[in-house]
Parts: sequence; C-alpha cells; structure tokens
Amino acid sequence: MDVVFVLDTSYSMNETDKDKISMEMVKLFTDISYSKRTRIGFVAYNDIIEGETPLTEISSDKDKETFKRSLDTIGRAGRTDIGLGLKKGWEILNKDNSGRKSCLVLLTDGEIDIDPTRNQRTATDSRNDINYVVEQAAAQGVPIYTVAMGRNGVDIALLEDIANKTGASSYVANIPQELLEIFNSIFTLTSKSRFVPIAAVTATGDTQEISIKLPYYHVAEGNIIFLSSSALKETQVFSGSRNISFFNTQYYSTVKIVQPEQQEVKIRFKSSPNDVIKVNMLLYYDLKGEAQVESQPRSGQSILLKANLIDSNLDQSIVDKKFYSTFTATAIIKNLDTQEEVKIPMQATDNGWEVKHAFPSKGKYSYSVQADNKFYNVMIKSVEVNVGAAVDWDKVAIVLLILIISVLIYYREKRPKPRFTGKINAYYLKWKQGEDDEVPPLTILLQDVNHQKKISLFDMLHTLNADQGLTEGEKVWFSPGIDKTIILSHKSECTIVVGQNLICKNQKYILHYGDKIYVTFPDNIAEIELHYKSVKSAETCN
Repeated sequence: MDVVFVLDTSYSMNETDKDKISMEMVKLFTDISYSKRTRIGFVAYNDIIEGETPLTEISSDKDKETFKRSLDTIGRAGRTDIGLGLKKGWEILNKDNSGRKSCLVLLTDGEIDIDPTRNQRTATDSRNDINYVVEQAAAQGVPIYTVAMGRNGVDIALLEDIANKTGASSYVANIPQELLEIFNSIFTLTSKSRFVPIAAVTATGDTQEISIKLPYYHVAEGNIIFLSSSALKETQVFSGSRNISFFNTQYYSTVKIVQPEQQEVKIRFKSSPNDVIKVNMLLYYDLKGEAQVESQPRSGQSILLKANLIDSNLDQSIVDKKFYSTFTATAIIKNLDTQEEVKIPMQATDNGWEVKHAFPSKGKYSYSVQADNKFYNVMIKSVEVNVGAAVDWDKVAIVLLILIISVLIYYREKRPKPRFTGKINAYYLKWKQGEDDEVPPLTILLQDVNHQKKISLFDMLHTLNADQGLTEGEKVWFSPGIDKTIILSHKSECTIVVGQNLICKNQKYILHYGDKIYVTFPDNIAEIELHYKSVKSAETCN
C-alpha cells in the first residue's frame, strides 16, 4: 500500500488547526500501518510547495521517526493552491508505484486562493491541475480521499467532486478532533484490516492499568491504539514479546507487536482526571487465498466448492479450523453469460471453507470467496468454471422439487420467532442534565420488553428515570432479531456509531453480543455508550 498525504499549510490553518492535529493523525497513520508492506509520503502546500517527502518505507522504528520528524519542520503561511499540491502529490505517488495499491489523501481548510503576482499562477492553472490529476487517478483506479477542515470558506463542492470522480469518500471535520474518526474511516477503506473498539477507560488522575488479550492466530502484526484528548503519562508496557514498539504523543499512544504470541499486554499509565481513553485494536494478516472446484461440474449436479488461506511468510496452507471459524465466508458465484450472481454461506473445516453447490445450467461461471472476521477481510480471487450439460434433467428436476418443498416446510415449521435476549448496559460519557451528579452505569434487561415488537432508546432510559431532555431517543429503535441479535434503526438527528460503522437514518444494523454503540445526541447534550451483552442466569432471577 502506498499513501501520499497532500496537506494544506496555508496561514489560515494556524487558526483552523492550531494544535496541528492533522499532522498528529498522519503520524498515527504512520505508526499503525503495516510496517512490512506500507510506504507513506506527503506534500505540504500553500501557494507554493513548502515541503515534501517521497514514498518512504516504514519497516523500522527509525524509519517511522525520521518520517514523523519531517512533518514537524513544516510551517504555515501563504494562500491556497490546491491544484499545485495535488499535482505534486500525484507525481510522488506515480514515481515508483510498481503496481502497488495506492491512494491520495487531500486535506484543506479553504478554496483556491492565489496571488498571480507572487508565483505567476492563476486560479485557472490550479483548476486545470486538479482536473488533470482527477482524470489520471480515475483512469488508474486510484482514489483521492478529501477532508475539509470546517465548512467556512471551504469549497465543499470541489472536494466532493474530486472524491466522487475517483471512487473515494469526502469528509468534513467541523472541529480538528473529528479527524480521529475520519482518518480511522479512511484507514479502514484503504486496508483489509479494521479498527475494532475494545475498551473505554475514564482516567482517575492516578496510576491505572489495563490488560488486553491479543489474538495470536496467524497474526503478522498487532496494534493497540489509545486515543485521548490529553497525553498519557508515566506509561509502561509489559509484554512477553520481544518484537514490540511503543509510541506516545499528546493525542494518541500505540503498541505494535510483530508476530504476537498468545499473551496479555498490560499498559500502566496516568492521565488527566475524567479524560475518556478509547482503546482500539488493529491486526494485520499476511495471507493470500485460493479457491478450488472439486471436480468438473455438470448442470444440476452438486459439487464441492472449497477455499483456503496461505501464510505468505511460510508459503504454507493454513490448517486450523479454529482460525477459519473466526471468519464468515461467502461463496460468490456469477453466471458470466447472464451476469446473474448468487452468494452462499460456507462452512469452516480444518483446511479452509467449503460448500456444496449445484450450477443450474451449463455455461461459464466465476467462483470467488469473500471472507471477513472481526479484524480483517479478504477477497479470494475468482476462478473460471465451465459447467457442462446435465446427464438426466428429469432427475435434476425431481431433486430440485424435493429440495424446494423441504426448504419451504422447514422455514414454515422451524423458522425461529424473534425474541429479545440479553441486556443493554448504558454508560453516560456526557450529560448536560447531570453535570453535577455522575450517572452510574445502567442496565436494561431485554427479556422484560419481550411483549413489545420494538422499544425506543428513550423508553429504555425512561424506565430507569434517565431520559430527561433526551427526547430524540424516541426516534432510535431496537427490534428483536433471531439468534440472539437486535436490529438497530433510527430516524433521529443523533450520531450513532457501531464499532467503526456510522449508522445512517433508515439504515438497519444487526447487533450481536459484545457490540458497542455510541450515541451522541444533538447539540452534544449527551453522549451514551451502550453495550449489548448476554445475561447470566442469576440476573434473570433478580
């Protein structure tokens, strides 16, 4: 992966981002990227190029520190020539990409603002450069993610156009602190790995300790990321691993472990009282996949489709059912003549995943596999399948008819009825109504509302007398799902995030045990963290 950041360093950034959080987020991106396979560069621009660093390997701590120190040398002055910065970033990215996956990240707090007497460039020159880069990037499949620092004076339409034409996303950071979530989103889009929230700790001002169990199955690199509004102090990291690095700044701290073994990592620290420290985990797997078809298929004939993962470092197929079981694997079968596509869940085995499938008609098909777990996703490259004609269509028809009847009977008789299970623990991270009194953790036993088809967040809190002023919660609903799940939906003005997923209005999201939901009410009157958890038998008897 190659990433080049194009950073606005015009004079106005002194006010828009006075604490240089944008630079800190680039440093965070550097610290948590996959050391073995990532190169990072940057361009600092205003109405001239203030500084640049070519694509740089970050395979060692020394490489990372050298790159981060180069960011610290950049000052802020002058006006804004977005085209100049974007074109220089494109030149750096294309100097030696060697077919690698790549992207640009453009950040600005303004619009094109050029003094022609200073460097003989005009706004037209800048726009022409933007159009050139966007055209080239779109043709080569290189996304350009754009980030606006606020809305005042920013050409939002231009930034959205750049992102849309290159298949990327455009973001607005109304305050610098929102860059944390934005960079997390960009990171998830550009990487196979995902940020996974694992804890939130409220600092006491005294020494505290948190223990984190790091998954070890075939992990190439593990990262533990601490995000906070103030720097962690007196930090100590205790780990049984030798290949460990620790980075600590004013806004984040990271622990990186190469090829972690099964272990617990303990971090001892101090922080400012009441500072909420959010802990995330990011894992990298160095894997590639293979998809196989068991035999030469004929239409209507059931055959076995298989897939497995290979450890790229050892160049060996992984034999580990426990590891494969952490993934949800889906076979994607596409008729290349009609372009019709079906997706079929696969089962984990010692050697990978498999599923039996009958191709409905002869012809050419493609078969690929999408596999996702909590931390990682991988698309296994498709293989072409030539399906021959069936030998006995009558037998196929009978089998299909029996199968259809069996499925209909099964779903009619065995289909589970959705019921609420488990509980929701609510933690008030902020509440203007309760500024004088800290709100203790609250627990809602969902079995008590099984007589309802759905329940709103407001009604949940109302039963515990903790709903004052939170009427927008009437538009946030929870409905029972199957297999111990809850369906979350809303039409509110609240900002709702599950993990790293922003839940939009009218969007449905399936919650599982262990999921954490962050709800921020309009005007920041309250911020609540909800945990969906199972219920112990003793709790149901109280």
